[in-house]
Amino acid sequence: IKISIIEDNPQYTQSLQTMISVSEQMEFVASYESGEAYLESLNENTAGVADIVLLDLNLPGKSGLQLIQIIRKEMPETNILVLTQNNDYQTTIEAIRLGVAGYLLKDSPIAPIREAITELHQGSSIIDPQLSKIVLQALSGNSELDDENLLTEREQQVLELLAMGYVK
Repeated sequence: IKISIIEDNPQYTQSLQTMISVSEQMEFVASYESGEAYLESLNENTAGVADIVLLDLNLPGKSGLQLIQIIRKEMPETNILVLTQNNDYQTTIEAIRLGVAGYLLKDSPIAPIREAITELHQGSSIIDPQLSKIVLQALSGNSELDDENLLTEREQQVLELLAMGYVK
């Protein structure tokens, strides 16, 4: 499984690289400290082809949400796993709507991140257990969250199934 990382925290990037290096089925491709660095590599055709991109949303310059659209357009076969500290439901739903295959919080231990990468590569989707209840509440209307409906009815159905643990 070939993996690229777009993350501005060097210590977190190093932890992810170490996890990848000790995992037999994973291969580190490249890391980028910003969206602009990634886009420059993409434009120069020096970005290695990755099966999965580990993406932080809170990047300097272009945000991770902006990068999702570009990655989906330029590399439609590449899965995106968001690894972020951002745990609000609107950002989670927007990232899923834009086409990420997984969304985990950075406080997740390394083992579940490694497992998520493997599951994404096998065609599954992942949502952080800490977020699934919030997302279900937002979609069901049983919360005090904004009434703004960001998803189509079908997108709501898919997200509800994901939050309940159905992955394929």
